[in-house]
Order: sequence, then C-alpha cells, then structure tokens
Amino acid sequence: MSPTVHLVQGAAGAVILYPFIGERALIFGMSVILIDLDHFVEYYRDTLSIDLKGFFEYHEILSNNLDNYLGLNLFHTIECYIILFFIGLALPDAHLVLFAFLFHHLFDQIKLTWMRKPFARAFSIVEYFIRRKKYHTSLMEILAGRGEEMI
Repeated sequence: MSPTVHLVQGAAGAVILYPFIGERALIFGMSVILIDLDHFVEYYRDTLSIDLKGFFEYHEILSNNLDNYLGLNLFHTIECYIILFFIGLALPDAHLVLFAFLFHHLFDQIKLTWMRKPFARAFSIVEYFIRRKKYHTSLMEILAGRGEEMI
C-alpha cells in the first residue's frame, strides 16, 4: 500500500482510539506508519542506497513484479509480533505497537490477496529461509532474470 494510505489508516486509527486511550492513541497511529521502515531495510540491502526517491521508485517497480517473488519484511513477521507481545508484558505501550502492526499487516495482506499474491511476503523469518530457494528475493534478482538493470 502507498504511504498515503498508511498515513490515513494511522491517523484514523488514532482518532478513533483517542476517546478511549487518550494520547497513547498517537503510539498506535505512528506505529501503523513506522512499521514500513523494514521496507527501507529491504531497499538498502538490495541497492546499498539511502536515496528516498530511489526507495519509492524501487518499491513501485517491485510491487508490479511480485510473480515468483518472496519478500522478508522483519516488522511484518510472527517473530516480531511475539517479541512485541512479551515486551508488552513489562511495557504495555508495546502492545499498542503490536496491535498497530497487526492492523497495518491486515490491510497489507488484504491488498496482496486482492492482487492474487497472498504469499509474496513471508509471514515468518523461518518460513523465508525455507522458501527463499524457490523464489526471487530482491528486485535485482527479478531484473537480472529478465536481462534488465535497475536505473
């Protein structure tokens, strides 16, 4: 999904939660947006670049080439959710982050399913290492398979 959609989701979620949990709703709203920082890790790993314009171009190209692709976004994995759950036992705001991540991931998953690519992202780090041998795991691999280069 686009950053704008996640911005709207985060803002709407914060507004809806505010009457119930007050300022802590901002933690939820920001977490809905900031979960996607793991996409920047993916971009950097693939390109060794920190160029924001390139980041958005990269993900636009990638989202249109999900056939035979398997992505790993660490903040979108069950392992991350388990860690947040246990941290939340000591720091309750971590549970807000967890709920925000799950909220965000739900909408990502709905979109991937609508695109007929529900398994383009690994749900688990373990799953990724098991499945990665059969799939492209970077945009560079996809383009190399076509004899193309990233601009």
